[in-house]
Amino acid sequence: MNAQMTSFHSTSAIAELTDETNQGRAFSFLPLSWSIGSIAAPIIGGFLARPAEQYPGDGLLATFFSKRHTLGGVQHTHIPIQSSAASSITATPTNYGAISGGRDTLIQAEEEQPKPDSTIDHRMTASEIIRDPIIRGVLASYIFLALVTVSIDAVWVLWLYMPIAKGGVGFTTFQIGIILSCVGVLATFTNLVVFPPLQRRVGTVALYRIGMRLQVVMVILFPLVSKLAVRDAEATGGSPGLLTEVGIAAMVLTKCVGGLVFACNMILVSQSAPSRTSLGAVNGVAQMVASSMRAVGPTLATILFAVSTDPHFHALGGQLIWVYMVSLALAGVYASSKVQEGRNGV
Repeated sequence: MNAQMTSFHSTSAIAELTDETNQGRAFSFLPLSWSIGSIAAPIIGGFLARPAEQYPGDGLLATFFSKRHTLGGVQHTHIPIQSSAASSITATPTNYGAISGGRDTLIQAEEEQPKPDSTIDHRMTASEIIRDPIIRGVLASYIFLALVTVSIDAVWVLWLYMPIAKGGVGFTTFQIGIILSCVGVLATFTNLVVFPPLQRRVGTVALYRIGMRLQVVMVILFPLVSKLAVRDAEATGGSPGLLTEVGIAAMVLTKCVGGLVFACNMILVSQSAPSRTSLGAVNGVAQMVASSMRAVGPTLATILFAVSTDPHFHALGGQLIWVYMVSLALAGVYASSKVQEGRNGV
């Protein structure tokens, strides 16, 4: 469902159907399916991680949970079933006769539409898209947005689970599942309730730049909360305490508010298109660029995290990963400062 709702097809369609008066409300729904999935999936994963250890005991339940391959098979069997159900609900039928009115109505509607002026609506090629200064500024910023956010997502769970002595906070899988679900709940609220009025009042570009600055804050909180976890461990005898929980709450809030950049980015990409006929091409190039960064980002971030926390390397005193991610976030802030307001009338 997330792929269907946030693909460049959906983004282009919404851009064509909206204007500056209602774009904030319309685009706020695109990240919704991801947020909803982020609520349920971590809870399921937290409950089912190491089930034989979390639910010890005798009987059929313990025997079933002890068979890891059996539990995994049940989980993976449900995934395609749920995906098929979601597709059947959200997909729109396109076969002849599925739309009321029949062929004559469609032909009549097509004839009534004004013919585009070829001198005004020019279908842009990929090279023309990249050479356009407004589009290029948005794409450059999108590169760093995709890199830093996917790096944060990849490292966050590892860091939450990492023992305090190695630079993490030592949370259990169940606690991590609850934290990630809280992120999903808060992200849903911020996108649906907070974003539309805030976007109208502050402006898309200004809100986008604020969100990029919050990515810097999010990265800086990692080593700071690690220090709080060490202090808690000294006071409690090895387990996270109140200071750590307050720090994690601050990270959850920062991550969710900073996540508003995605809706802003969708609007900026669509507004950067010089005409409605080029919306699909511009959004397609933007998705290609972002997908490339999301393919590289997690691999590089997790490798640097491993190098930073490994006692044999301990690169930059264990701070290499944070230096790398702060550099990405700062580069994203700089790139966002070059983003221009979109064109009118798109």
